[in-house]
Amino acid sequence: MERGKVIPTEEWVERGKKGDSQAFTELYHRYAKELYNSIFRIVQHTGEAEDLLQESFVIAFQQINQFEQRSSFGAWIKRIAINKAISSLRKKKIRFEELALDPSLQDDEAIDEAGFELKVEAVKKAINALPEGYRTV
Repeated sequence: MERGKVIPTEEWVERGKKGDSQAFTELYHRYAKELYNSIFRIVQHTGEAEDLLQESFVIAFQQINQFEQRSSFGAWIKRIAINKAISSLRKKKIRFEELALDPSLQDDEAIDEAGFELKVEAVKKAINALPEGYRTV
């Protein structure tokens, strides 16, 4: 290999398919930061994002022979990482419990709709203030 020559990602992928550990290292260094940022935006937790990043690379490297270059390697591994992050959120899904209705409340009470629209806007504003991963859910 010539010194200073930039090897295209496709060549590193082909080397990875042959089991070249240097190829795996190179692919990791090329994509780790971008993938970490994408995962972190979803899960909003440093440690979890790091774990999911590693798991994503393990899956990608184990399945690299299935990569057919219909898209870029970056897009393929990003899809793996995003799916891992979303699956992680689903596993943490909040369970809601039904609460007993307070008997002191009556169904025929009048609802003050004057401030209702202001409350909706406040809720929308609060949702928009959430980190992106939580807004996604």
